[in-house]
Amino acid sequence: MKNKEVMEACLIEMFKRVGLDYSIEAIIEYALQQDWYLMKTWTQEEDKAFGRWMYKFLGENTRNSVRLRRDMVAFFMMQYGWKVTERA
Repeated sequence: MKNKEVMEACLIEMFKRVGLDYSIEAIIEYALQQDWYLMKTWTQEEDKAFGRWMYKFLGENTRNSVRLRRDMVAFFMMQYGWKVTERA
């Protein structure tokens, strides 16, 4: 898989885990709302579970080293991850 396809698959999974659609139409609708990216949160456990899923997904779909996969997950979660809260 190309990096763009891998990242899109990760975003689709991330959106799915909080009950949001990742279609073009939905993204445009979200973007029209102020602070749309704050409308969903997940727990620390959900955050870690997604990180584990992404790490495994990268291992299965890229030729990246273990260290690079760890760094990619950390960067992705910092840039795109939902706000972490103890409440679901």
